[in-house]
Amino acid sequence: MENKPLIMIDWYDHTGDGGWHTPDSIKAEKPITARTVGYLIEENQECYKIVDTLTDDNGCGGLSIILKSCVKNLWLIEMK
Repeated sequence: MENKPLIMIDWYDHTGDGGWHTPDSIKAEKPITARTVGYLIEENQECYKIVDTLTDDNGCGGLSIILKSCVKNLWLIEMK
């Protein structure tokens, strides 16, 4: 398996609800913060591409694509 950086990202998740609401109930809604931990496969100007599983035949599983504009914090996790 090729070594990839292990990172942890806190990010604002997009959310929505197709139901009916009052203006006051909409004002009370807040963005949800999520935390993702995984192997960084690619980083570009727009996003981080992270997977949670690597295999010995160079496979990757559990893809998350996180927009950089939504990132609150990012940490590199040292593996010993």
